Amino acid sequence: MVLEAVAMPEVEPLPWPAVTILYGGVTLYLLAGVAVAARTFRRLRPTALIAAVVVGPLAAWAASPPFVALAVPVLVCGALVMVQRFSGAAARTRIKASVRAEEQVIEEAVSGWRCERL
Repeated sequence: MVLEAVAMPEVEPLPWPAVTILYGGVTLYLLAGVAVAARTFRRLRPTALIAAVVVGPLAAWAASPPFVALAVPVLVCGALVMVQRFSGAAARTRIKASVRAEEQVIEEAVSGWRCERL
């Protein structure tokens, strides 16, 4: 019902405060993710930073029906997810290998403890 009302062609464009809040919120969300990654992993995520920079100017184009105004940041974030999914494969493989190595060291330590004590 809500999508039906939003997708109607005679619906007025979103008012500027709503556009500012929508696009500003998406931009802040993306920048917060960049900040958390920079602080936690000491690594800047350029794809999220670029997406945050791209979303800002698109707010001027959002003076269209609400469905289109909502679809634009959804498409930008969806494209960001796909780019990060396929570009981070090497990092994920490295992380998985280090986790497996750590688990093997722990298993060896536990097995050694069991052999000594049991």
